[in-house]
Amino acid sequence: MAKHKKYVLRPGMVLERKYRRQVYKLLVVKNGNHFQFKLADKTFPSLSAAAKHLVGEDQEISGPAFWGAKPAQQSS
Repeated sequence: MAKHKKYVLRPGMVLERKYRRQVYKLLVVKNGNHFQFKLADKTFPSLSAAAKHLVGEDQEISGPAFWGAKPAQQSS
């Protein structure tokens, strides 16, 4: 099972975020060697792109923080 290198993300995982009184569900999918993120009927290349789609393209936003992605454990 593939894992994301920086965050605890796995294909099939669903991240939820309540924003402006609506709950959004983001599906994590694997496409070759890369992760993609599906929000409703749209696919995004990153967590930040999916977040910007909701809050506005002109906003500076951390996608992982917006979606609540947990950092992967760093090995010593």
